[in-house]
Amino acid sequence: MFKYLGSMIVDLQNRLYDKILHPADEQLLKSILRLAVSYGKDIDEDNSLITLRVTKQDIGSMIGLSRETVSRNISLFKKLGLMYENKEGYIILNTVKINNYITLK
Repeated sequence: MFKYLGSMIVDLQNRLYDKILHPADEQLLKSILRLAVSYGKDIDEDNSLITLRVTKQDIGSMIGLSRETVSRNISLFKKLGLMYENKEGYIILNTVKINNYITLK
């Protein structure tokens, strides 16, 4: 139980750190990567499918961004090839490109 609580505290500290010190695009990418870890499955080495259906409003509410900001950034990420949606509307992430994008900023 203490191990679980400790990991939750560390996760909350990391989220607060991201919220304070990182721009909206990085906050959004890190949040989507957390969704991929919790609700994703690997398609291949580079790509993950998020199996949870979430709206842009849901994602914005999770990290304190407006739906418009989330939509604008997701459109940018799609143009950059960081993610795309399949026919069913599930998000597929290129985790290697996302990590490179975050590292280069």
